[in-house]
Amino acid sequence: MANLSKPSRYRSQLLRMWVEETADRMPVWRFSLEDVETGTRDGFADLDALIYHLLDLMEELSTVNPEEYTKVSTSKLD
Repeated sequence: MANLSKPSRYRSQLLRMWVEETADRMPVWRFSLEDVETGTRDGFADLDALIYHLLDLMEELSTVNPEEYTKVSTSKLD
């Protein structure tokens, strides 16, 4: 199993997407992402907001020091 006490470059997110109607009956897509590990959920009013959030998350993960990456032993995955 992975050592969860160290930062990881891996994230598992559950994406939910649905359509809402505005007051003038125009369909609008809404989105939410839930972190599978922590249960934290973020909502997004549009696709641009979702994409910017994902880009920020990717930036954050790419700045983690490589020596701090979680190492997974392949023998424990079998």
